[in-house]
Amino acid sequence: MLETALKFQRAFTRLAKEDDNFVNELKDVGGAPRSENWERARVLSQFLKHFYDATKRMFGTLYSTSNQHFHELFLILTTLMEWELDPNEGLNEWLPR
Repeated sequence: MLETALKFQRAFTRLAKEDDNFVNELKDVGGAPRSENWERARVLSQFLKHFYDATKRMFGTLYSTSNQHFHELFLILTTLMEWELDPNEGLNEWLPR
């Protein structure tokens, strides 16, 4: 869903500028998405894609060997460790400490 929403970033921005009803409907959730929201969505989408790809490989019928699972889990661990050191504040906020 994030990838799809990111494709329509310009449409959401334009809608927020031109349609007061759209803005009013979003007041309860903090208003229309701002540029920092879009950047966070972009970062989070990349972050989640790694887990999605690993899940598809681990639970696919063609990849059901335990050594493949270990490799996927190791890749997830190293990715998390790299991202923990990443200077991108948007990504660091979501990682548990």
